[in-house]
Amino acid sequence: MKSIKHVALAAIAAAAIFAVPALAKDSMMKSLEGLKGPDFDHTFVSHMIEHHQQGVMMAEMAVQRAQRSEVKQFAQKTIQEQQKEIEALEAMHGGRSSGHASSHSQSGALSANSDTSHHGKGSDHQAMKHEMMTKLERAQGPEFDRQFVETMTQHHQMAVEMAKLAERRASAPEVKSFAEKTVTHQQEGIKQLKRLKQ
Repeated sequence: MKSIKHVALAAIAAAAIFAVPALAKDSMMKSLEGLKGPDFDHTFVSHMIEHHQQGVMMAEMAVQRAQRSEVKQFAQKTIQEQQKEIEALEAMHGGRSSGHASSHSQSGALSANSDTSHHGKGSDHQAMKHEMMTKLERAQGPEFDRQFVETMTQHHQMAVEMAKLAERRASAPEVKSFAEKTVTHQQEGIKQLKRLKQ
């Protein structure tokens, strides 16, 4: 009886760990699925900027705290690649990283007129972001490495899902091209993370 109770508690704990990220993922995807044309492009770029910024934050933590040299190397590479992608996204966004266009700027591939509010979705994303960062901050030693690899894998998978949707939905050629490259890069990153997990 005790073993059954322990199994049940473990199952509940495992579900709790992944509940918030799954909710956030659905939230971000839902905010994109209801859009098309320039509105889709603008919101996709906004989401990807924020998503990559979080990836950089997690990777910077790993550079400082990871135990294994190969994990540190992956983290450093992630920082360099995602910072470059953030710059490319901000260029498409007219130099803005906030997700809200200024009515005074028309630079970049996405016009200010295509700004789309996704309030109501942000709270789920912030909960996911807090959950991921908290798990990393609390982990110590080898457990940090394991947690980083697991969390970053999930993070990459979210990017792949959004980018695959953008491959089909994006209207701006540069946004569609970025999405195609993102799928390739993030999938390669997932393969590297799986090797680190072994």
